[in-house]
Amino acid sequence: MGELAVPPNAELVLARTWTVDGREVAPAETPDKTTLSLREVMPGAVVEYVQVQFMNPTDSVTGATRAPPFLLRSRDGPTLQSRFEVLDTPHCAVLAQASPNAPAPQRVAHGQWRLRTWTMKEAPSFRLEGDTPRPAWQLPAVQASTYASKASVQGPWNELLARYRRQSTPSLTPWILRAKQAHVKPNRWRELLHSLFASVGHQRPSSAPQDPALAIQRGRGDRASLIWLLAKEASVQACLVRAVPWHRQMTSNRHQWSGYDHNDYALSAVALKLGSLGNQRWYWVDVNAGLFDGLRPTLRARPALALGCEQGNSWRTTPTLNSETTDSRQVQVDLTWGLDGSYRATVTDRISGALVAAVRRMRKRNPKTLLRQLSSLMFPLVKARWSPDSTTLDESNALVLRYSVQAPADRRRQNRIHLGLTPYRLGRRYGRSASRQMRLLVSHDVNLQLNMTVTTPKGTLRAQTHKIPQHRLLKMKQHIAGQDSSKLVIEHRFNVQSGLVEAVDYPGFAYAARSADRAEILGVEREVLPRKRPSR
Repeated sequence: MGELAVPPNAELVLARTWTVDGREVAPAETPDKTTLSLREVMPGAVVEYVQVQFMNPTDSVTGATRAPPFLLRSRDGPTLQSRFEVLDTPHCAVLAQASPNAPAPQRVAHGQWRLRTWTMKEAPSFRLEGDTPRPAWQLPAVQASTYASKASVQGPWNELLARYRRQSTPSLTPWILRAKQAHVKPNRWRELLHSLFASVGHQRPSSAPQDPALAIQRGRGDRASLIWLLAKEASVQACLVRAVPWHRQMTSNRHQWSGYDHNDYALSAVALKLGSLGNQRWYWVDVNAGLFDGLRPTLRARPALALGCEQGNSWRTTPTLNSETTDSRQVQVDLTWGLDGSYRATVTDRISGALVAAVRRMRKRNPKTLLRQLSSLMFPLVKARWSPDSTTLDESNALVLRYSVQAPADRRRQNRIHLGLTPYRLGRRYGRSASRQMRLLVSHDVNLQLNMTVTTPKGTLRAQTHKIPQHRLLKMKQHIAGQDSSKLVIEHRFNVQSGLVEAVDYPGFAYAARSADRAEILGVEREVLPRKRPSR
């Protein structure tokens, strides 16, 4: 007896067993419709079955359907033979995309029907590695899909705009007037959108645009359609951003994006191009979290599709419509080190880019957690407190955070102190193994400039900086910028670009990441000369 699993939404067309002596044996009748029981399955017998699986469209608006990638190798054991076939016609074409290491297909045509077959024999098992982009695409695999066009995706949104231009809607009139007054000024749009987020809760039952007037009346509805309508009425260029959603791993309690196996690109944001002529840039509006200019931190390391922008259709691992750096931090630390091992430090953390919106939101909702996250890496187990002018915005709309820490006296810190230079610990995540068989996805995007000044009332300060191996995606530099009898100035520069690391290039990147981890903890020594006794 042999059993085969029947996928959901599948229809069985044929199932039988051909024995060694040429007899045809029908399957057994079972009440369980999720499995197929085949009789007289023995060495030399042939099992023949045909089943048709019906798939729901991935995008209910456009009808685009993407099947999961079919792996030609198995992770459970060696594969003797695997085969994937695509049968279609030119009038109903199916796009079959094969991974780079998949075998070449065999093509057969009969009339208008065409058949493409990918076959692999005697393939060893495989093991998936963490932080791998499109894991199935690192293996021999084929994916069948029918894609939607740009017009089919944007069509419902353009119809929404045309419908509301044909009829007046009193509930939308005040918002449209405010949008026209705001025009292309980012600060006014920020105030308008914050009022909108406070008035309308986000609820999106499907990927089609919902009624914005109904959302205003109920206080809950589709924020994306409302923002899209306001932008178009105010003559502001708008862009739709669709991204793969997050899912939570139950075993590790971590958020990860679902990957290309699901291809469920849900609408995550509307991007607006704001600013004066010659100084325009894209501002992101995260409709789910209610963040203005805060989409990029929430989309980090996730595939996304941007539609309606100047670039047209574009796939991006970390979507960036502007040419400037997404996020950057400039940290200034002034530390006074007492002779009894105590120290007091004041920290000024200047944050720029899309990260500002997320940090401001956390500062408002949970300031204690934000302070603990900022200070724990640099000063572990030391209590921190916000400064009186803890949060300000400078002239370039950068967020400036200020806080202080104070550590008690400790004999172990009288002659040596270890300082954390805002560690990112990339080696702990990416440099765990010596080699890899698959490509690595680096999802961090770091631009850090840190200046630390250490002073002591007495003694001479010394520090041994680290020389870090450089990599295409990782660059770090440390040096002593100034030193005198009781003062030491340390400059620390750290830059990481998100991107892909090939398997052959991984050992060098892993070594650089582990070296960066060691350099993020800097030891400072103090030498105090003994007091000279007066001569008799």
